[in-house]
Amino acid sequence: MACIVVACGDKEAAAPPIEDEATTPTMQVREFKVNYTEYGKTKTRLTAPLLVRYMMAPEPYSVFPDGFFVEFFTPEETLESQITANYALYKEKPEELWKAVGDVVVINFEKQQKLLTDTLYWNRQAHTIYTSAPVHIETADGIINGRNGMTSDEHFSDYEIREVGESHYFFNDTPAADTSNRM
Repeated sequence: MACIVVACGDKEAAAPPIEDEATTPTMQVREFKVNYTEYGKTKTRLTAPLLVRYMMAPEPYSVFPDGFFVEFFTPEETLESQITANYALYKEKPEELWKAVGDVVVINFEKQQKLLTDTLYWNRQAHTIYTSAPVHIETADGIINGRNGMTSDEHFSDYEIREVGESHYFFNDTPAADTSNRM
């Protein structure tokens, strides 16, 4: 009787079975950066320290557990506005919906406006941002606080505040110096 024995020195460890594909990440990307362009011009740039995607979930989604930074550009490709947050969730379906949480800051450079809030939603299909959380908005004309959130276009150039709270307005009421010669 003949006996053959085969042995391998480096055995591969068997991968643990996936118990629930819907809650198991399908992709992780460190130092994530993507440019969204139209006709060769940059419209939006997204960067994040970490992207985790769940493509096998019934409604696929992505998580940015260490925050994200989004820049919006004009058709001339100048920086128009930006959004930053400590955490973000992106659901692809049924609509392209983003949820930003923790130290959310939106800046519109052209209008010189800054929005601070704790939670902000961005509906890419509707081109709107909104929240029901309190908001703090700084403009060249003053500071506006909203107790019950706001709604705006995605560039934060046209917004509506719900239930305006304590606000401060800056007025330039100093008369212009008279430069005419008086005799």
